[in-house]
Amino acid sequence: MRPIPNPQQAAQGADAVKVIAVVSSKGGSGKSQIARSLSVAAVLDGHRAAIIDADQQGTCVAWGKRRTVPAPHVEALAGDIRAAIPRLQAKGAEIVILDSPPHSNTIINLIVAASDLCLIPVAPYPEDLESIGSTVRIVKALDKPGAIILNRCQPRTQATTHARNALLTFGLPIAPTALSQLVVHPYSCAEGMTAQEKEASGKGAAEIAALWDWVKTINTEQQQPRQKRAGG
Repeated sequence: MRPIPNPQQAAQGADAVKVIAVVSSKGGSGKSQIARSLSVAAVLDGHRAAIIDADQQGTCVAWGKRRTVPAPHVEALAGDIRAAIPRLQAKGAEIVILDSPPHSNTIINLIVAASDLCLIPVAPYPEDLESIGSTVRIVKALDKPGAIILNRCQPRTQATTHARNALLTFGLPIAPTALSQLVVHPYSCAEGMTAQEKEASGKGAAEIAALWDWVKTINTEQQQPRQKRAGG
């Protein structure tokens, strides 16, 4: 595999890798959308980023094949996640984003265990809110830093406010920026892009930028980023 590309040739974080897992046991929460969007946000922020797609549907892998630029690097999970991360790190990755499958607590446990930060997306509706508990329990049981992202929110409704209040019971930080249900996300995905690339001045791009800025502030000191192996 070629070195992880970085269009800006930045040297930030050259000695460490941060692993961010986007996890949910419920399908349809928008994990892949968030994984893609945050990985591109990381690239635009000057980092070498990679996505490991652990979902058998291969949504991120298919998206990566449609891209016309080489960053971020995207690959399917093949084998042990614990071996995949050091291999990408040795190739220069500074940020690795894990896109988890739904309905598989065994794999979700392994992904959470391998991560430095877990992001849990959830739509602001009753059935979605009810389903988030199992994922939160995994994150807390493994003593990992975690945060909740409200996703696919409809504008000008009270659902997002009600959901935010309900999610307080889980005791995890909730992203101050809720991601709206916008057509720019599926349409940009179809072109191998993200909202930031397709409509750089649009609402979707602004929301992702704000989310990425907030994600960077989350304290993950209880699990230090992995240091490169000698000769890596």
